[in-house]
Amino acid sequence: MYQDISGSELNKILVDNPNEIILVNYAAEYIGESNMLDNIVQELSRKDYDKIRFYRIDSDVSSDHVAAQGIFEIPTIVIYSSSELVYHATGLQSRYHLRKTLDKLSGIERPENDY
Repeated sequence: MYQDISGSELNKILVDNPNEIILVNYAAEYIGESNMLDNIVQELSRKDYDKIRFYRIDSDVSSDHVAAQGIFEIPTIVIYSSSELVYHATGLQSRYHLRKTLDKLSGIERPENDY
């Protein structure tokens, strides 16, 4: 499931779910790359990633949180594992790259031709 949340909600989610893998897409609707990445994350959230929670934070709605996190470019993907930041990437990420990253973090092994 892929949910829209605020920055303050993310802080609570990280505290309440210390053993989870959490992907956050910092996005803005008026940026084309952000919309393309949003579609990729939505698709991946419907795949076999039961151990990963997928969230989207609108950079305009949560601008204070975005600034406090040091995010200067949209889109930005961050991934937390056990409440620790383990991945940070800015700009458009390919479906292939994100899927490989999520597989590695969640311990999924699949043949290269499955990507």
